[in-house]
Amino acid sequence: MMKSIYDADMQAFIKDNGLEQIEVRRDGEQQTPPPQIKITGIRKYKGTWVWKLLKPARVVYKAGKTYKSNRSVKEALMGKKKFVKDYIKAQFPDDAERKRQENATFDRNIKFSVLVPLFNTPKKFLKDMIESVQAQTYKNWELILVDASDDEHSFVGDICKKYYENDSRIVYKKLDKNYGISGNTNEAIKLATGDYIALFDHDDILVPTVLYEDMVRICETGADFVYTDEATFLEDDIYDIVTFHFKPDYAIDNLRANNYICHFSVFNRELIDKVGMFRQEYDGSQDHDMILRLTEAANRVEHIAKILYLWRSHGNSVSHLFHQQQIHALKLVYKERYHLKPTRLIMKIGTIHDVDLNLLDTNRIV
Repeated sequence: MMKSIYDADMQAFIKDNGLEQIEVRRDGEQQTPPPQIKITGIRKYKGTWVWKLLKPARVVYKAGKTYKSNRSVKEALMGKKKFVKDYIKAQFPDDAERKRQENATFDRNIKFSVLVPLFNTPKKFLKDMIESVQAQTYKNWELILVDASDDEHSFVGDICKKYYENDSRIVYKKLDKNYGISGNTNEAIKLATGDYIALFDHDDILVPTVLYEDMVRICETGADFVYTDEATFLEDDIYDIVTFHFKPDYAIDNLRANNYICHFSVFNRELIDKVGMFRQEYDGSQDHDMILRLTEAANRVEHIAKILYLWRSHGNSVSHLFHQQQIHALKLVYKERYHLKPTRLIMKIGTIHDVDLNLLDTNRIV
């Protein structure tokens, strides 16, 4: 066995000279041991009859600390909710700003065609969507509604009728069948007469200034593709935000990895003539496929760094339903457009979070 580092004489010397706090090792080094923790308060009675006697007091004290902690957490959450609510409110114009934007003049007279394929859209979602377009501060737009709803949801057409009868900018068409999301959107494109196309989901909401902001950016830069930031909210409360999506500027490598552009996108009608319409074989990732083609053909892509689109998340959202279909469609995108075989696709709700293209893989598809 290993001998003690202290012999008897050394121990006596340490004791006689008050050097108990210094550890002396045979290699001649000295090391001060860590200080002893002094136990204070009622904890020093732990294990004694006093500790047991104080149990009721200890229980009350612990409950008080827990209540104080929970109250602090609640106050923090309330503060966060207030911040989010104030932030969303700030994206909506007050009366003075609305009047300024409505009276603004531009060098160009651009008409936006806002395309919305409808399918069994809930009544409230449908009304919120339409009225968010009517509330735009920029007035030169048309709203194209193509309806593929089944017979059990005939109310969709009835609701739309009430709006288009009172607003000539709203165009409605009942489709003879459901052509799928790509096919239905193509039907809307055929009806569009605007200079720029805008893609809008049937259950989402536009901030009133989005078309105005698009118009300003287009006139300033000549952009033929413009996109904005967006926020995702739950069900019926636009202040119940679950995600703020503050996007980067246009970066093709980033876009190839995931469709961070998404909503709200507007683009010059001429780009459709160059790249073609939506392709049904990519349903599930049809927006990603289209945005890749449009941005590659565009002369200038602009990003408006403002939350101008509110994406509703609910139980019947497409993002909750077609994960495997999205993965399959995205694989087709990479195979056809970049001659690459994605080696790994990780899907979370509605979003491609990780796409490992493995560009140096010898199994590349050529």
